Amino acid sequence: EKLKPYILSAHDCSDGGIITSIIEMTFGRSIGVELNLSKTNNITDFLFSESNSRIVVEILSNNKKLFENMLLKQKIPFTHLGKTIFKPNVSIKYKNEIVLNEEIKWFYNIWSKGLKV
Repeated sequence: EKLKPYILSAHDCSDGGIITSIIEMTFGRSIGVELNLSKTNNITDFLFSESNSRIVVEILSNNKKLFENMLLKQKIPFTHLGKTIFKPNVSIKYKNEIVLNEEIKWFYNIWSKGLKV
């Protein structure tokens, strides 16, 4: 059997925070994301903080436990954010409420053209 990749994609968190990194990872890939951030205390700080040393990693779902165990063994803190979906959409759930549900093309237009003031 052909070996499947362990990590499908990864992106550093910098300008715009973790949400920008996640959205940029979807561009040109015909995928979207469903995030559940209900365990987060402050969703705004979590999504937009530009703190360093954070990486968003996309892995195959059947490698989740293996990947998490590797991180635990190395004492690397991590948070499971959600999953990729085969629909060009970003959906964020927070405290049992959908707080964002938008198509990738909307984000791409803003990202590529900037905000109109």
